[in-house]
Amino acid sequence: MVAVCDNTVMQLLKKPLLGGAATLLFGVLALFGFTFGLWQVFGSPGPIKRALAGSGFYETAVMDSLEQVQKDQGAAAIGLLPLDRPEVQNVVKSASSPELMQAQTENALDAIYAWARGETPELSFSFEIGEIKDNLASGIEQYAVQYASSLPACEPGAAADTDSLLNAACLPQGIDPGQFAAQAKNNLLQSEALKETTLTPNTIEIGGKTLAEQLQGARNLHRNITWGVYGFGLLALLLAVVTVALGTTWRSGLKKVAIIFIAVGALGVIVSQLSKIGMDRVNDLAKEPLLQSVVKALEILLNDVRNWWFWLGIVLIAAGAAGLAALYFTKPTADTDKGGEDAAPEQQTSETPAPPSQFTTTFAEPKPADTPKSKPPKRLIQ
Repeated sequence: MVAVCDNTVMQLLKKPLLGGAATLLFGVLALFGFTFGLWQVFGSPGPIKRALAGSGFYETAVMDSLEQVQKDQGAAAIGLLPLDRPEVQNVVKSASSPELMQAQTENALDAIYAWARGETPELSFSFEIGEIKDNLASGIEQYAVQYASSLPACEPGAAADTDSLLNAACLPQGIDPGQFAAQAKNNLLQSEALKETTLTPNTIEIGGKTLAEQLQGARNLHRNITWGVYGFGLLALLLAVVTVALGTTWRSGLKKVAIIFIAVGALGVIVSQLSKIGMDRVNDLAKEPLLQSVVKALEILLNDVRNWWFWLGIVLIAAGAAGLAALYFTKPTADTDKGGEDAAPEQQTSETPAPPSQFTTTFAEPKPADTPKSKPPKRLIQ
């Protein structure tokens, strides 16, 4: 009687436990797919390096940096360079070598990831911009000579604004184009943006904050994503086993797991397509010049994330479909179904015939055919 009660209680508990395990499996598997895509793209510097190289970031990095400084600190911080002029833009672009920018940026990425992984105690890297500074100053000097030569002479007695020569409307009295250009070069070299020849995380500013401040949460973020991938993956595997074990039969539990795989896979495919809408929102929020130059690289990275989500979804759908197909083609026979899928097989009975019983059968002998009775002989009376 006690065994029957225990079995009834277990059957009553199985249903809610199975529902809870299946629900958790769906959520944990979805979180695994989400973190797996992010980890594959942002877990190492390789994808970011490829995205920056493919976006054309290094060709515009110096120009975007100067525009960022001009916006944050004012035009005086860049020597009052007229960045809106195409001639000045060409000088800025030619001042830096994309190969040099790429090499220094990739070294900085390696240093950032080494710090985020805990391999180095402090975030430390540097950008050497001395060569860029000299090239920019020489280019501006050459442009200033041409610009000064095109200006009309100022009227006698007109005050000369030596701090803003490249915005002058006339050439001051007593100043030749060579002197004009030398003063413009000196203004640029003494500007706030080019005082330093080495940039570090504590001196690079983006949006009013240093790069070191911007990356304060990077170490925790990297650790959480890494642990999330491993943790969610192992938990999903455990919940799949529990779901199979709690099923009415192992086949019904496996069927439920296969359906969950297909549902999560379909969700991943849908999210991978809808996330493209979020990228348009990122473009709207990128108001800073330097951030706008990163948007193209970010688009490449997010496209990589979407691809991981999409193909992981396809793999889950394929795995679930394969599980359902395996269950379909391995159906138990009708004889097995009579007592339930898990019913114990019937014990075979011996088919050896029992020995015949010892008994005697009496067969009635056939009666002899009736023969005519012989008449008694007649006696002669004498």
